[in-house]
Amino acid sequence: MDPTPRLLFTAALLLVAGATAGSAEVEQRLARSIRLPDAAVDVAATADGQRTYVLLANGTVQIYDGGGTPLGTLTLGNGARAIAPSPDGSLLYATVGDELQVVAVDMVYQLDVAGSPVRGPAEAPVTVAVFNDFQ
Repeated sequence: MDPTPRLLFTAALLLVAGATAGSAEVEQRLARSIRLPDAAVDVAATADGQRTYVLLANGTVQIYDGGGTPLGTLTLGNGARAIAPSPDGSLLYATVGDELQVVAVDMVYQLDVAGSPVRGPAEAPVTVAVFNDFQ
């Protein structure tokens, strides 16, 4: 006797039973909405959720923190089609035309040091800020 019909019937029964037993209602709500300056092509987030990258149709990448606050913009150029950050967010992999670009992402912040004690000329090209009083 050929066991194929019995196996097919058993497999079909398991598929039908499994499909109904695991069904659940899905609820959704919009947690946040951010107005973008152009149409989005791709979106990716770091593994820790601290940064979100949005590739726009004009070839720029908008960078947001975990709360949706804009951090900055990168320009990849027209032809950019997909992005993926490294787990720690220090690198951004991008396909641009027939090229894979690996972009180092460093956030540079301007600090207002007016009125702070200084050593050296005020017009020096580099300022080193030391935070050593955490009280």
